[in-house]
Amino acid sequence: MVIVYAPPREFIPCQPDLWYDFGMSTRELIERELDVLPEPLQREVYDFARFLRLKADHEAFNGLLASEAVLARDWDTPEEDAAWANL
Repeated sequence: MVIVYAPPREFIPCQPDLWYDFGMSTRELIERELDVLPEPLQREVYDFARFLRLKADHEAFNGLLASEAVLARDWDTPEEDAAWANL
């Protein structure tokens, strides 16, 4: 059996990224791509960028919670309580 991949009808092949070779920053490359997208697709890019930022914030917060649990083993002891009782 032979399986042939057929791209969707709206598939538009991308040209190689010629601008990357001219030393453009990532921001400039993204802006260049955004400039040619219609508004609905620009909104999707915006939504995805927000998703990535919120995901990174969430992962950093979870790291803090993990650290708190590990540090609690050393800090939540009667000896620590006695050491800090006078403050």
